[in-house]
Amino acid sequence: QRGSVSNFYNLSYTIPWFLDRNQTVGFSIFNNDLTYIDIDERRKGASLIYGRAIGIFDSWSVAYTYEDVHSGYPVQGAPIPPGQPVPPAAISRVDGTTSSFTPGYRYDSRNDPFDPTQGSAFSAALQVAGGPLGGTSYFLKPTIGGTTYIPFLRHKYFALHGELGYIATFGGRELPPFERFLIGDPSVRGFGIGRIVPLHDNNTVFVDDQGRLLGGTKYFIGNVEYIFAQAGPVKLLA
Repeated sequence: QRGSVSNFYNLSYTIPWFLDRNQTVGFSIFNNDLTYIDIDERRKGASLIYGRAIGIFDSWSVAYTYEDVHSGYPVQGAPIPPGQPVPPAAISRVDGTTSSFTPGYRYDSRNDPFDPTQGSAFSAALQVAGGPLGGTSYFLKPTIGGTTYIPFLRHKYFALHGELGYIATFGGRELPPFERFLIGDPSVRGFGIGRIVPLHDNNTVFVDDQGRLLGGTKYFIGNVEYIFAQAGPVKLLA
């Protein structure tokens, strides 16, 4: 997947019925580039996953992921004296490795995986990085999210969505800026990737001692949409 904002390269292979049982094994190798609000972030690594069905609609899984992360953050400089040219933006590099283990649960009863109109989907995961797993990042990151679709009149329906996340460090390590939460599209329509960031009371962004932009350590999102017209892939909604 190539574009002006993101370049994602991913090679993965999955066996959905491993050993003729309702269990999944797979691996993925990736190299992802993403540029948003002047932040340049590259993540490359690999992951292994094992999953097993519980019932008709739900399953659990465990995944191990190793990432090598290289990020560039714009640094806020000193005020420019009147009449002086604007200097080029200063970039601060942040590098690190994340070795993590993530158990998760998923429930999915939607009637269509790509264009659902009824049913529900729910997922919960706890990413544990560092400690005996190695790497430079030590954190716990629980996340929960769910969406339900409620039919209302003919070819119309409501979509209710909610998600939340939290991250905390351990072992006396600082949280690297590339693991903090920056919110935006596609979770919130009308905002670009990473455009929603925490602000001080005076509407200034949070930065560290080097002037690098900091995201949040917790977030919550709630969406309510009413889809009232649909023609193929095109929808009208409020």
